[in-house]
Amino acid sequence: AIWNVLYVAINTFMVVQILRERRAVELPRELRALHERHFSALSPPEFLRWWRLGRRETLDSQTLVTEGTQPQWLYFILSGAVLVRRPGGTSMELPAGYLVGEMSLLTGAPANADVEAVGRVEVMRWATADLHDLRQRKPALWTRIQSVIGHDLVEKLQRGEHAAGGR
Repeated sequence: AIWNVLYVAINTFMVVQILRERRAVELPRELRALHERHFSALSPPEFLRWWRLGRRETLDSQTLVTEGTQPQWLYFILSGAVLVRRPGGTSMELPAGYLVGEMSLLTGAPANADVEAVGRVEVMRWATADLHDLRQRKPALWTRIQSVIGHDLVEKLQRGEHAAGGR
């Protein structure tokens, strides 16, 4: 009898978890456009869970990532711009709407560029340690976050080709 009670309790808990994850969530107005434009691979509940893991900050001409080091944060530029300087002197400015530190997060390799805030920049940032933990705990969510990162990388490549005259 005790095993039946335990079985029912565990299954009830799991059903409640699934229903909570699938329930409709209305995003706050200030996040709707951001979700649609940059994070649409995530469902609204997943996006809110992801967003709440991060921390909003304002940087002023600070270094976000240093070449050769392992970034401690994944950044999303909310406003302003950053300058990405690669070895050999090539550089590119990234405006709001791009991720920074994503390559090291995906590959585990040190950063291959310096990234500095151009004046005042507002960012959302997530600790890479938290994201590695998320990868282990919620692999399906991590897969969709990788999709978001992949889309960001494609846009950066297209932006770089456009800046180089399509070559």
